[in-house]
Amino acid sequence: MPGPDQIIACPKCKGLARYMTLASGNTLDARVWTDGKMIAPMLPLPPTVVKCHRCAESYWRADAENIGIVERWRGAGEQTKSGTFVLNVLCANNNARQARS
Repeated sequence: MPGPDQIIACPKCKGLARYMTLASGNTLDARVWTDGKMIAPMLPLPPTVVKCHRCAESYWRADAENIGIVERWRGAGEQTKSGTFVLNVLCANNNARQARS
């Protein structure tokens, strides 16, 4: 079951990217190899290494700054109980920050 999408910023240019998270999953019908590799159709994971769409730099997703999340069940501009906002508000804030830089 999909969870909220994670918004991250490229370590080099601060360009934004959006990646899915999981609220739950399972390993039914998974294929496992002796080297530890596993492909599980019901447990999709985001890539470990990503390429920025803005500057074309490749980076480890773990090295990116975590900007926030997009709650799938919230309307645009609503604030969640945890204090995060949905995507269009995050992009507006990031564009304003980039304009000041």
